[in-house]
Amino acid sequence: MQPYKIDGPLEINQEHLLFWPDNPRLKISDFKEVKMPVKQLVEQRNQKKVFNLLAKHEHDVKKLAKSMVSNGFMRDKAPVVMKLNNSNKYLVLEGNRRLAAIRTVLGGNVKILKERRKTLETIPCWLFVHTSKTIPVRAAISRLVAAHHIQGQKPHTAIQKAHMLYDAYEGFLLESHPTMRNFFKDQNVINETAQFFDYGENEFEAELSVVRLYKQLRESGYELDHKIRERLTWVYGNQRHFKRYFGYDVDSFQLDSSKGVERYYDIFVRPGCAVHNPTLFKKLRNIFREGDENDVEVLRKQPKDLERIEKEVLSKKQDLRFISELRTIHKKLSALKIREYNGTESENSLIADICKLANGKLKSIIDVDDENLGSPNHIIPLQPTSNNKKRLPTTIDQALEMNIEQVLFLIQAALKNRPNNSCVEIQLPKFMLNECVIRTSGSPREKFNHLVDKSVDSLVNSGYLERYKAKNQRIRLP
Repeated sequence: MQPYKIDGPLEINQEHLLFWPDNPRLKISDFKEVKMPVKQLVEQRNQKKVFNLLAKHEHDVKKLAKSMVSNGFMRDKAPVVMKLNNSNKYLVLEGNRRLAAIRTVLGGNVKILKERRKTLETIPCWLFVHTSKTIPVRAAISRLVAAHHIQGQKPHTAIQKAHMLYDAYEGFLLESHPTMRNFFKDQNVINETAQFFDYGENEFEAELSVVRLYKQLRESGYELDHKIRERLTWVYGNQRHFKRYFGYDVDSFQLDSSKGVERYYDIFVRPGCAVHNPTLFKKLRNIFREGDENDVEVLRKQPKDLERIEKEVLSKKQDLRFISELRTIHKKLSALKIREYNGTESENSLIADICKLANGKLKSIIDVDDENLGSPNHIIPLQPTSNNKKRLPTTIDQALEMNIEQVLFLIQAALKNRPNNSCVEIQLPKFMLNECVIRTSGSPREKFNHLVDKSVDSLVNSGYLERYKAKNQRIRLP
């Protein structure tokens, strides 16, 4: 159900018609707010101000005036007006350009036939009457304006439509909060207004964000144009990034006033800025995701460096990804339970393939000779063989017969159960025997300690173990 009705038409003398300062066209054609209370609205000087704005900017007023000189006023183009309480004045809600063209002809030294002049002095007008008790008058007016200017002979621009929706929201907001002094976000009111205009909630919020940012930039003294709207929509669509770099607040739809506004203007609006079309913004988003605040800050002073900075941060991402994946591989290998190795052909084949793959990767990356791949600087893990069964020794005699590969396997098994895969070096033999559940002392224990010490020296020199100093000398897996 419409929140208003249209009566008439009525024949009204053009002198009783008033320009509407809240016209969405005016709000951005002069890039200033021209809202004023009714008492000021009827003053001649303020009406003159609105007329000058309409005549000055790109609203085809002169073209309309020329047509009226030739044809008079076309009665099928009757404006829509609203009567002001306790007055003989009518506010023109739809048709402000036509009224400006009439005043241009009647107030200037324009030659026009007498009968055509009469058609301009008194014109037919449709009367807007607010009828809803639940829909505020401002929202009802916005609905009327939308019906005429979403499409039409001279439709509103996208940012003018956004201003119209914003006015409607403020009307609903004031209805819910009569003492409201400043804008604030009320989700219930947003839902109500969005439904009124058949908008989705997020879509409507995005329009509010556009107007709030537009106003904030204007209040900061920056000159803007209609093309700015697309760049303003990027903010709401990328809230996380704009919150990080520009202090965007989704509750107030505003940028951080101390640095966010100026930074946004320098990067997105200023002549010669770094980002002024979707392709460039796509590159900036890569910097948002992978770069840091300094990368964004550089664009303020060096806008032409956008592509260079993007390539640098993407290259840095690739380096980090390579390291991250290597760490993942290392972590998975470290988590393998060596005691579960059974020396099968499949296991040995896979281990050999892993070593071969590692050799090939190293050779392709650092271009080393095959004969150097086995050196301490290019460590390849010892490979268990079918002759070197993984089963742990069960007696001290078996332990004393272990070869270097078996000793390494047992050390790895013991250290895997220690914090940080390390222990005090002097206690390593004890942990190895505990792993095998072997109890021994005396000469056999001394022989085992000697075997371990000798093996550890060799494995440290080869890079399979690391020796380091904390409070005591310690040993750990690399």
